[in-house]
Amino acid sequence: MSILRMLAAALLLLPSFAAGHELNSTVSTQTASVVTLQFADGEPFAYESFEVIAEGGSVPVQTGRTDALGRAAILPVEGRRLQFRATSRDGHGVTLMLAPQVSTVGTEPAPGVPRWLLVLCGAGLLFGLFGVFQLFSRRR
Repeated sequence: MSILRMLAAALLLLPSFAAGHELNSTVSTQTASVVTLQFADGEPFAYESFEVIAEGGSVPVQTGRTDALGRAAILPVEGRRLQFRATSRDGHGVTLMLAPQVSTVGTEPAPGVPRWLLVLCGAGLLFGLFGVFQLFSRRR
């Protein structure tokens, strides 16, 4: 019977490990600056690297690649100027200073199932499986 108790204890602790794999999300609406880059012949500066560094900082606050049309969307950092640097593998590039913006953010959690309901369903499933196991083990 000690094996059954250990199994029951392990099953009860199992939901606590699942929280480490949970990923929460938030959807927000912000005003972004869009930088469009083109070569002199009009061809877009497509799929090239860029980085954005906030004034007074040394670590980029945003990195990425331009899209097929040579565009990069830059989200503001409240009240700070931003340095935008884009470079290509062959050495072409540009450095721009973007003025500080006051952003209005509307944040709303993404729809989802409440955590307490997930825990309750998981516990119910575990107790149900344990009950079925006990039902068949008692018949022997």
